[in-house]
Amino acid sequence: MLSLLLLIPTTFAQDCDARALSKKLSAASPVAVADAFVELAGCDAKKARRAAPEAFGRMIWGDRSVAALRAAIDLKEGDLVRDWIGQRRSDERSSALSSLGTACAANESVASFLTESHDVLGEKFWNERWYRALSECRYPSVQELLTKAVDESSSDRDRFLGILEVYARNLGAAAVPKITDLLKGNEDEELAVYLVKTFSDASQVGSIDGQSKDATDAAVAAIIELAPSFGFRTLKQAQTSLLAMGAEEEANRIVGSHFADRIWEDGALHYAIVAVETARCKGGKKIRLGIHTGELTESGRRFPKEVQGDALEAAKASWSLRLAEKCKVAPEIEVFVSDAPFTDAAGIAAWNTQQVGSLSDRVAKKRIETAQEQPVVLE
Repeated sequence: MLSLLLLIPTTFAQDCDARALSKKLSAASPVAVADAFVELAGCDAKKARRAAPEAFGRMIWGDRSVAALRAAIDLKEGDLVRDWIGQRRSDERSSALSSLGTACAANESVASFLTESHDVLGEKFWNERWYRALSECRYPSVQELLTKAVDESSSDRDRFLGILEVYARNLGAAAVPKITDLLKGNEDEELAVYLVKTFSDASQVGSIDGQSKDATDAAVAAIIELAPSFGFRTLKQAQTSLLAMGAEEEANRIVGSHFADRIWEDGALHYAIVAVETARCKGGKKIRLGIHTGELTESGRRFPKEVQGDALEAAKASWSLRLAEKCKVAPEIEVFVSDAPFTDAAGIAAWNTQQVGSLSDRVAKKRIETAQEQPVVLE
């Protein structure tokens, strides 16, 4: 049985009619050229090489073209393939390279073609985004090429970030230390946001082959380690990236990780809060203020802006704010919350005192009521 199976390919090759297939290729329409070329290449490599320039001169881009490109690469016609791809419109070139990238995962000859293309095309390889074909092309020569490109400094940020994304998707867990080092040495908030996005790429989020557990674990650990140094825009992106990677628990406590040195013994973050009631009595002729001070505790799930946004309703639910009822007018209530949590009660008290002093300038002191309130708790 084994000897019979080994004979099957030879039998097929003997049965194919190279002359007829050559004629078929010559007569094929631009749409059908790709299929006809693949048939001839599978039958007679020499005739296919001879026919390749004319065939590629007539071939137009389409899904069927991918097999023809792969066949030509296998026939060592890399220059012809490069020229053909280079002559396509940018959208067609992108689609062709993307298709070759998919094929590259299981075909080392495509990987060799792409690395060779870098040597032949030079800067055009990067500027025309040929490197986008390398995401799934996990061969040592490709990974060496991408690593070198990432290590080299570039003044073109868009190009650098595009290469970094492909590098991360290709190397997976091995890319996490590099992304981490880039973040540690960075002071540009906008760049930091993009760098954090790249952790998801390293984790293979959305990959056909599935997400990598090792890369995800490494990326999540890196984000939590770096969180205290992030600005709030970067921290928000970190939360989004964690959720994309399925790390919901870590995403929920990312703010707590950022403010790890400000968490009190009760496990919560503590903000200073001041609520101000303004009552315009007797048609607005007399203005009375009610100033309420206290602290607001939060579990570390909300960003400071979110804490400030939720503070008004929480204060109204926790404190008695009825000054306007004495004048039988509609209440005007404002809430002021510190921009960040404090490490101790003294910091909260000092911030509240400063706010009371500023607010007291609004009206004569005899029309001001102040009260120290119980803590407001944001669940």
